[in-house]
Amino acid sequence: MMARLSIGDIAPEITLIDAMGTPLSLAQIRRQRRTLISFVRQFGCVFCRTELARLARLRPQIESLDAQLIVITQSHNEETCAFCAEHAPGVDCYSDIAHGGGYRAFGLQRGHLSQLFGPAVWIQMVRTGATAGGKPVDDAALLPGIFVLNPDGRVHFAWYSRHIGDYPTNELLLDALRVP
Repeated sequence: MMARLSIGDIAPEITLIDAMGTPLSLAQIRRQRRTLISFVRQFGCVFCRTELARLARLRPQIESLDAQLIVITQSHNEETCAFCAEHAPGVDCYSDIAHGGGYRAFGLQRGHLSQLFGPAVWIQMVRTGATAGGKPVDDAALLPGIFVLNPDGRVHFAWYSRHIGDYPTNELLLDALRVP
């Protein structure tokens, strides 16, 4: 397991698969732009579905700050494309070619029982009005994370979720993109 990334660290170079099935390095995808990266857990996760919809709504504001949004999944390319088209139209989604290796490279870890099913998760379900998710796929115990990378590939913002429904607010994400 890789250590968590800190502000100023160089992000690990990982390979992802785009919508056309082409392998691309993270550096190629970033294209020297500030990049907000959301690692989602798995397609059966109700929080992941809610988070993707939120990011899709936030995308115009992200782009207005001269930044780009990308979502990374653990699943195969075809499943990723279908899921993102349904839950986050217009958002660039990529598959982790190593099926979790990119997640580990960024220091994302598997959650323990309380992070997957504990009181904080249930409270968040009530707060968001979430209902039961779909059938779990991929590694359902993997926790999500969100990062902002500077154009030089350095970590500007790192969010390691404390449980499966823990995401930063819109304001926090947009502020991370505004600060030089």
